[in-house]
Amino acid sequence: MEELISKTQSQHRKTNYESIYRKILNEKLSVYNWLGNIDLPEGQKQFSIVEVSFKKGASKEFFINDTGSELDAGILVAVEAPAGHDIGMVTLVGRLVELQMKKKKVNPDPAGLKRVYRIAGDKDITIWEEAKALEHATMVKARIIARDLNLELKVTDVDYQGDKKKITFYFTAPSRVDFRELVKLYAREFRAKIEMRQISIRQEAARIGGLGPCGKELCCTSWMTEFKSVSNAAARHQNLDLSPDRLASHCGRLECCLNFEHAAYKEALADFPKKADKLVTEAGEARLIKTDILRRMMFYKYADKSKLYSLSTDQVKEYLEMNIKGEKPETLAIQEEVIKEEQTESMDVIGEVNINRLGNKRKKKKYYRRKKRR
Repeated sequence: MEELISKTQSQHRKTNYESIYRKILNEKLSVYNWLGNIDLPEGQKQFSIVEVSFKKGASKEFFINDTGSELDAGILVAVEAPAGHDIGMVTLVGRLVELQMKKKKVNPDPAGLKRVYRIAGDKDITIWEEAKALEHATMVKARIIARDLNLELKVTDVDYQGDKKKITFYFTAPSRVDFRELVKLYAREFRAKIEMRQISIRQEAARIGGLGPCGKELCCTSWMTEFKSVSNAAARHQNLDLSPDRLASHCGRLECCLNFEHAAYKEALADFPKKADKLVTEAGEARLIKTDILRRMMFYKYADKSKLYSLSTDQVKEYLEMNIKGEKPETLAIQEEVIKEEQTESMDVIGEVNINRLGNKRKKKKYYRRKKRR
């Protein structure tokens, strides 16, 4: 009977609070448990290690579950911590945890893993929620104390342990900082064990969050788990403006998304002709103005003309071979006609659209209503 009551309470807690806890934890995209519906063979026990996520999905750790109770994804648990216990959410259970540990090269020996103490009770959850509610005020006080000591560091985030016995301060600093006096003041002010962690500017942006130029949440906040270096070559290969103001993200570094399509652009550029900055024709010398990598088009312009001539990469290769042989094509006027046709077609299409048609209908409706009232 007691087991049935505890199981019912855990299901009730998961149903009512899971959405709230996910907002507090703000965890990154979890692994889909595609082995969840597969039954275990006879005689085989469930994998006793579970994956637990903590604040903002910044850390996911593996814990041994020797409590004897079955855990499901979405349940809050009290787990072992260096000082006291912490509260986290179970994000993965079962056979998939073993595969995830192999991927992350974590030793599955239970002796080296921390333990799950219990499913978080009402008292544990209340203390944990109170701790999370204090984080913003604690961060403000911590910044004031650091400023009074004239330390060149910025406290960017605060993380309370689930039992309020430990506080982790995340900070950024341009150089090495001696914060021994600061830790003493923090311990006296907040009455807890203090841990200071210096993070990079990119890690700071991931913890704070924000919206990128695409209008979506930052990749480092929503799903990225590791940072890869971004070079200027990624921007050059994509024909992007190299000004830092346009390519810099919230952290002040180059946007991580430059790496996402870099390989595709690099592969497309391999088919473009080399040393094609100019083409010599009978009409004069045409200079390369711009390239459209995805369409495999190159645009040229004569010095004494303002019109652009679009050429495919195959045509440019053909003209370059002619120049190497000492031959000159007559002109690039054929491509000019193609551009003119495209322009006229686009102008005709635009001309057919009457942007005032909706406004005219509204005016007619208003006039009809007034006439009807009279």
